[in-house]
Amino acid sequence: MLQQILFFRELGFPLSDIQKLLAQDDFDKVRALGAHRKTLEEDIVRKASLIATIDKTILHLSGQQIISDKELYYGFDSEKQKEYEKNQF
Repeated sequence: MLQQILFFRELGFPLSDIQKLLAQDDFDKVRALGAHRKTLEEDIVRKASLIATIDKTILHLSGQQIISDKELYYGFDSEKQKEYEKNQF
């Protein structure tokens, strides 16, 4: 039970939502763990993309590589980026 709580918390769930989920009669621990795993794997891929973007940007800023404006934003959530752009300009 504690492990499930910790995984849900790691994924940003509030305790009140976790309590409701775990109290459901049809709560499936194996299915929940599979979902946790998938979410964490997706996060790894996203973070690897962000790290690659940082590396390319460093090379670009130091004059060792030319990158497009689009490449500056690889790995970021495109919907959030659009929202930020609307609020910035």
